[in-house]
Amino acid sequence: AWDETVAVGPAVPTRKLGFAEIPWPVLAAPAGGAGPLRLILDDLRQLIVPADAAGSAAARRSVQDELRRWHPDKFVARFGGVLLASEKDAVLEGVNLTSQCLTELLSQL
Repeated sequence: AWDETVAVGPAVPTRKLGFAEIPWPVLAAPAGGAGPLRLILDDLRQLIVPADAAGSAAARRSVQDELRRWHPDKFVARFGGVLLASEKDAVLEGVNLTSQCLTELLSQL
């Protein structure tokens, strides 16, 4: 369902999206299950950059594609209107952290 949601095109989901409906690329729940989520850079690298492509132009393109997907302004423009109001702050925090980790990953390639 998420692949259809983020597919290129003008369609925006008609149902409301909460934090659980967002397929975060890598999540590690903080100790005790409370507090902000943590994105683990090494796991993100493994998920997005194939081992045989590390340091290549293809690896950079892969991360850049994900940066476009998770850019906070683009995400809000596309999905801000369908986020559950009660979870919007948590979703946007996750989007910001995802974008920051991707930017860091790109700088390491």
